[in-house]
Formats: sequence, structure tokens, C-alpha cells
Amino acid sequence: MAEGRILLTNDKDFAELTFLQQRAAAGIVLIRLPRLRGSEKAARVFEAVESQGERLYGVFTVVEVEAEAIRRRPFLSVKRRDS
Repeated sequence: MAEGRILLTNDKDFAELTFLQQRAAAGIVLIRLPRLRGSEKAARVFEAVESQGERLYGVFTVVEVEAEAIRRRPFLSVKRRDS
């Protein structure tokens, strides 16, 4: 979290644990795209990260197939590198 990095993962348990501990990342993106191939998945994640940008900090985001399915849950407290 000291480096202000966003964690990208497709491991739901790891993402939830990291979110609850609030130590490993400035934001968490859980990738839930089971039916997409690697290149399609990468394109969808890139699209989500590019479109959401700074809004990914301090929240738990779930990326699904539909753009409208990006959901957020705020962290209890967030320390950003530029704050």
C-alpha cells in the first residue's frame, strides 16, 4: 500500500482477505470473467482500468462482462501515496 498500487486478481478469497486486512493495496480489482479467453479478459480488464482510473483507489472493484457490473465497496480507511 505504501507504493499506492492497485491489486488485480481473479482469486475471490484472496481479494476478500486483502480487502478486510487493508494492507496490501491502495485498491483491489477482482476479475470475474470466467467465460472469456485470455486476450478477451485482458482487453476487458484494460478497458475497466482505463475508464475508471483514479476511482479505483480506496475501493474494492469487481469487473464483470458488462461495464455496468463494475461494483465498488469503499475501504474503511485509505492512505494514498500522494496524500
